[in-house]
Amino acid sequence: MSKISAKCGKSKIYTIDGVEIELKSGFLNIDDLPSLLILGEQNEGLSSDEKQKRGQVITDLITKTLKKAIPDASDEEIKEFGLRNMGPLMEAIVEISGLKDATSN
Repeated sequence: MSKISAKCGKSKIYTIDGVEIELKSGFLNIDDLPSLLILGEQNEGLSSDEKQKRGQVITDLITKTLKKAIPDASDEEIKEFGLRNMGPLMEAIVEISGLKDATSN
């Protein structure tokens, strides 16, 4: 194991809509950076296409994270739960990924 292995894969339990979900920082990685950067863009002044792309990025990140956190959940359950709880889920994803301070103004 390398020196950085101790910093990878930290986890935290979030309670979202009464459901305890353990999220791990390793659920998203450096390959997800382009998507995460899109989330950091200001919403003002975005074209319709850019807003649609941003919406797809959010959908993909929530789906990926929930599938890893709750592997036995069906695609339909993930879609419905993710839509109802989009705000808290994105806050949790940003926090567990270590981006909370980076996205604060």
